[in-house]
Amino acid sequence: MKIISVRFANLNSLPGPFLIRFDETPLADTGLFAITGPTGAGKSTLLDAISVGLYGRVPRHDRQVGEMVSRHAKDAFSEVEFEVHETDPDTGQVDRVRYRSRWEVKRKVRGEDKGSLNADAMSLVLSPSNVAVVSGKEAVPKRVGELSGLDFGQFEQSVLLSQGKFARFLHAPEKERSALLEKMTNVGIYSRLSVAAFEKAKEEELKTKLLRAKLDATRLLSEEERAELERQLDELHQQAEQHYEEQQDLNLCLTWRTILDQLDRQLLETSREAERLRLADEALQPEFARLDGHLRAAAVDKPLELAEAAEKEVATDEKQLLELQAALPHLVLAAEKAATAHTAATAAHAQAQAEEDRLRPLLSQAQQQDAAIAAARHQLQVQRDAHAQSQREHQKTADDLSQEAQEIEALQGQNTTLDHWLIEHSAEVDLKNQVLALDREIIDLVGAQKEMAARDARRAELRKNQEQTAADLRQQEALETEAKVRKQAIEEEGKPCRTERDGLLRGTTAADLAQRADDLTARQQALQLLLPKAEAAHEHRARAETLAAQIDQETPALTAAEATARHLEARRTDGQHLLESYRRELRTQQALADLNQHRQHLQPGQPCPLCGALEHAFTADFAAEADEQEQRVAQQQLALARLDDELRHATTALARCQTEQQQRQKLRAEALAAADLARQQATALAAALTPAPPSPPPPPPCATCWKQLPANRRPPWPPAAGWRSWTSSWPSCASNT
Repeated sequence: MKIISVRFANLNSLPGPFLIRFDETPLADTGLFAITGPTGAGKSTLLDAISVGLYGRVPRHDRQVGEMVSRHAKDAFSEVEFEVHETDPDTGQVDRVRYRSRWEVKRKVRGEDKGSLNADAMSLVLSPSNVAVVSGKEAVPKRVGELSGLDFGQFEQSVLLSQGKFARFLHAPEKERSALLEKMTNVGIYSRLSVAAFEKAKEEELKTKLLRAKLDATRLLSEEERAELERQLDELHQQAEQHYEEQQDLNLCLTWRTILDQLDRQLLETSREAERLRLADEALQPEFARLDGHLRAAAVDKPLELAEAAEKEVATDEKQLLELQAALPHLVLAAEKAATAHTAATAAHAQAQAEEDRLRPLLSQAQQQDAAIAAARHQLQVQRDAHAQSQREHQKTADDLSQEAQEIEALQGQNTTLDHWLIEHSAEVDLKNQVLALDREIIDLVGAQKEMAARDARRAELRKNQEQTAADLRQQEALETEAKVRKQAIEEEGKPCRTERDGLLRGTTAADLAQRADDLTARQQALQLLLPKAEAAHEHRARAETLAAQIDQETPALTAAEATARHLEARRTDGQHLLESYRRELRTQQALADLNQHRQHLQPGQPCPLCGALEHAFTADFAAEADEQEQRVAQQQLALARLDDELRHATTALARCQTEQQQRQKLRAEALAAADLARQQATALAAALTPAPPSPPPPPPCATCWKQLPANRRPPWPPAAGWRSWTSSWPSCASNT
């Protein structure tokens, strides 16, 4: 283990917080350094911080670590970062892993034992990822001891040397120094071992003496006696060998007997099974008979069908034969007639063939003329189509000419009408100039109308502005009147207040007003102190509620993670049991495979040399399923490895969720405590701000006391509202007391 850094606060005389890093300059550059300083400077406190941060204990106070917390400090902590070497179980690689162990304690802020220390707490996390590893006052020191290989006692003896014990060791006499060194280094066990060894040696020496005395008292044997004893020993050896051989034979017989018993049991079971099968066979004989009948019927069913079909076909053929025999005479007559007709047709065909040969040239000429006629008809049809198209175009041209003639006639009529109109209106030649003059006058008139419209618009706008100004003026006068009325009303309403103010200030000095201002300032400052406390209480309360909501939100996930871990653990247990079953079966298959060499020598009808059985259950070609079973074992091992990975991940996730939930609960408790503390402080400040109940006013002065006052200090008589300001000047009188 290598200590990287230590951070602590409020331990003994060192309030802190302090941070010491051993992996940075200058400490990292020096192989050896000393901690020096005057008495009480805190040298031992540095070592105590390391010890309490790792194990929650210190050599000087043992388990009473509360004695090292600084007085009046609300909390204290120590945090040690260290590095260890860890070996990866999968790869075998050695890596450096850093951890951070933290010890902390806080004082109670409420209750009867307010100010005393709460129970201290410890936690262990990975550095610098802050992933929680373990927490708890007992679990963290145990885990640190597993990581470093040193428990607290070994750490104290090998790393730390207590200050008091070292001083006592220096000033003690030699005997006490030896005993103290034994106690400090815990080598007392070696003293006890030396004492035990001495006593054991003494006991063995005594036994040796007794044996030597017995040996001296023993009579030596003669050669004949010795030879007789050796002969008896040889006979005993021979008998032992014979007994051993007999034992081997008996073991072999016992093995065979066991195998025979097993075979007898199997034979008995087989006989029972055969009897059961025989009874079942007898019970099924009627069914077998029915089945045999069905099978025989099924065997002849097809030939019967074929025979019936053949009979039907023969009957049909016979019927057709009878019909043909009845029609045979008619067919003979018809055949004769057909032969006669065929002869006549043959003669006619020959005559027609000769006529065809004679007329074939004429037929060729007729075909040529038909082709020429078809071509002439096609040409005639083409000419007819062209003529029809020419007729349509000519008709269209005639229609266009007729339409143009009508348009010309219409234009000629219009021209004639215009000529008549020009002749009739020849006196209106100057009308164009008159129209132009009228156009100019109209334009001037329109301009004048636009100018008049603009003037009317400006006049309307001015009239509107005037009306608006008059309305504003009337509104201003109304507001002035209303303001005067309100001013008069306010003056009338504030007249009692001014009268009361004048009465209160009558006889009040500037010092009294200054004192009142100071009181108000102090009250304002107290309120300014109260406001942050109230805000802090509200913030802590809101944070506690948020953390409570987060706790409630994460509780189902934590429950699911726990259920998953339990399920994976159950699956892993079942898988382990299954793996053990596979392994037992594999050992059985391997044992069967080991007997393959003996199976090669088995002969049918010959007894087995091992068991003597005449029937061999496993023949020479029997192959054990060892390879397949080994594959099952390997597959199950892989499945178990995957389950272990899943279980490890699930356990890690569960530990992380539990740690986060515990941290949230801890933060929530801290937030609630802070909110209660802030609320108490705010309540105390509010109680200090609450004014005391007013004391009853002193009785008004009597006339005698009023007359005894100096003339320049006499208030009006009878006393008014300001008589309280000069009661301190009254002389002692019955009225005043």
